[in-house]
Amino acid sequence: MPEGTTDIDVIEAGWNYVDRAKIVVCGGIDSQLNILDQLSAMISVIKAADADAFARPVFKRALIKETHEARNLIAKKHYKPGFHELQREILTRIDICSGIRRHDNINWITDCDLPKRLLWSLQ
Repeated sequence: MPEGTTDIDVIEAGWNYVDRAKIVVCGGIDSQLNILDQLSAMISVIKAADADAFARPVFKRALIKETHEARNLIAKKHYKPGFHELQREILTRIDICSGIRRHDNINWITDCDLPKRLLWSLQ
């Protein structure tokens, strides 16, 4: 088990942890399903966004497509290319309010609130 965690016997002594408001995780956390769910949530946020939140209508469709591509790569356990797509292609295109500009100097999103919602969906 990772350092700082305790394997408790919930039948014998585990309720003491619950009673003291300690964090108890029962079962494993599947990180692949977690990121797939988060990318699905991100796609939903993009689809629900107003068209005027994007510099051009084609950018909304392209962002949905690229997010689907990253999700599909991760679903197929191609983690490195999937995370590369997410970090290099998607996140750089939505980070408009930090002052960082892409090499092509084109921001796909014009509304500073939309990137916050997109990044929140990945938390």
